[in-house]
Amino acid sequence: TNNNNNDNNDNNNTNETKGGQDDPLALKLRSYQMEGVNWLLWNWWNKRSCILADEMGLGKTIQTMCFLDQLHQLPSTQVRGPFLVVAPLSLVNQWQSESMIWAPDMNVVLYHGSADARDFLVQQEFYYTDPFVHPKSLVAKYKRQNLTKFH
Repeated sequence: TNNNNNDNNDNNNTNETKGGQDDPLALKLRSYQMEGVNWLLWNWWNKRSCILADEMGLGKTIQTMCFLDQLHQLPSTQVRGPFLVVAPLSLVNQWQSESMIWAPDMNVVLYHGSADARDFLVQQEFYYTDPFVHPKSLVAKYKRQNLTKFH
């Protein structure tokens, strides 16, 4: 064991390894991001709802994409998607580009644009394994008048 502790080391700048050196996910995440992904997975396995509410700029998008990618890849989960990510319009392109980096094996479809473009996406990109999920149940917009005031 190395007893020489250097308190000046920034543990958040080192990459965590989980499952060995060949695991590309572990080699890319910072330690606090790996902790976030593990926390999301733990909550999922324990059927607990959760919200990842880190400060801005700490990689919530990356952690969420890695979490979804893990669900998609782990044979024991038997979860293949589809997953719906609802994001503000200002972040949609970031989600799409980050998903190509952090979850390259997942098919990511940006469901945005004109009605014709969205209809085309529904016909060409979406598949439905659940008989209760079909194109008519997709939500394209949520208008402000549908919001309920709680206070």
